[in-house]
Amino acid sequence: MDRKDIHLTRILWYRISQDDEGNCYTTNEVVTFRFTRLPFGLTCSPYLLSATVKEIATLCREEYPKQLT
Repeated sequence: MDRKDIHLTRILWYRISQDDEGNCYTTNEVVTFRFTRLPFGLTCSPYLLSATVKEIATLCREEYPKQLT
């Protein structure tokens, strides 16, 4: 990772608080995290591709049902 790209990838997260009863809730305060290491590696992952395609296919099953030929 090039030092000039360190601010390129960030994660925005809402701060989570807990009340006296132990219930968690999100506040309006946004916390910003940034990667300090290379986040995804140097090569493409066949596993991530397969998992992503499977997840999208599962989510869209009703919209695009399997056609019998």
